[in-house]
Amino acid sequence: MRKFFIAFCFIPFTSLAQEKIDMEMISKIKKEATDNSHVMDIAFHLTDVSGSRLTGSPGFMRAANWISKHIMYWLRYQVQILHLKVKW
Repeated sequence: MRKFFIAFCFIPFTSLAQEKIDMEMISKIKKEATDNSHVMDIAFHLTDVSGSRLTGSPGFMRAANWISKHIMYWLRYQVQILHLKVKW
C-alpha cells in the first residue's frame, strides 16, 4: 500500500515535466532524411566501388581517398591519410 501511495504522489509531477512535441520539426526531419539523404551513395562508394578494404590494400586507399576528399568538401576539415606499411 505504501509503494502505491508513493507512486501515486509522483504521477502529477511526471506529467508536468514532459515537453511539447514539435510535430512540424519532426516532419521536416523525416522529409530531409527521405528526400535528401546521401547515405546509400556513400555506402555504395565505400563498399561496391572501392572493393575490399584490407589495411594497406588498394581498395582501402581508394575508399580512404574518396571519403577524405568528400569530408574536406562537406565539412571543410583538413584530412590527412596515414600510410601504413603492412607486411603480410
